[in-house]
Amino acid sequence: KEQQEREERWTARREALEGAQRELEREWGAQWKEWADAIGALEAKQRELRIRKRTLEQERRDEMTQ
Repeated sequence: KEQQEREERWTARREALEGAQRELEREWGAQWKEWADAIGALEAKQRELRIRKRTLEQERRDEMTQ
């Protein structure tokens, strides 16, 4: 009986640990997705700014040649 109780306690602890590990993996997955989305947004903004800079430089060159 005592052996069975010990095994049940160990099983409960192992299952709790495995559950905590799965939760941590879910949190990491959510965090990585959040970071990836933020990086994607920053890259899009950077592309937009480069386009605006090129447009502005082209307008300036056009103005100077008139």
